[in-house]
Formats: sequence, structure tokens, C-alpha cells
Amino acid sequence: MDAQGWLRAARWVVAVLGGLAVGLGVWTLRQAQGIPFFRLRRERLLRGWRWIGLGLLLQVVAWWALPRYVASRGAVVAPAPQATPAAAAAGSS
Repeated sequence: MDAQGWLRAARWVVAVLGGLAVGLGVWTLRQAQGIPFFRLRRERLLRGWRWIGLGLLLQVVAWWALPRYVASRGAVVAPAPQATPAAAAAGSS
């Protein structure tokens, strides 16, 4: 697998994890609505918002930051092959 394949796979894994975190956050927020005690409900609501924040952060990393970081490191773009002077001289004879 080349660098592009690894980037694509990492992108989808991080995106799926982000989606799961958002889903877990929404589920936690819905569960918190049924808790009768204020402190427990507040803790559960805060936990749900943290999961949603983590999920959105992972989505940003997957679709915006990760490709830019890898491209800036030069791991994705391979240099174009160039003819050497010896190969050019051998080909012209």
C-alpha cells in the first residue's frame, strides 16, 4: 500500500471514529434528559457535549488537517523521474 492508500485509510478510520463519537454524544444527551437528579444530569450533559466536541474535532482532523499535514511532509507527492545525463547520452546513439 502506498502513501496515498495509507492516507485514505487513516482518513476514513478517523472519520468513522469521529462519527461514532458524535453519535455517542447525542445518545448521552438524550439519556441525560431522563435523569431526575440535577448533578447527575449536569454531569451526563457535559459528558455528551464533550463527546460531540471530540467527534467534531476528529472530523476536522480527518478531512482538513490530516491531508495538509501529510502533504506538507512530502509523503504523498513523489518526485517525478528525470533522465540522467548518462541515460540521455546512451539513448541518443
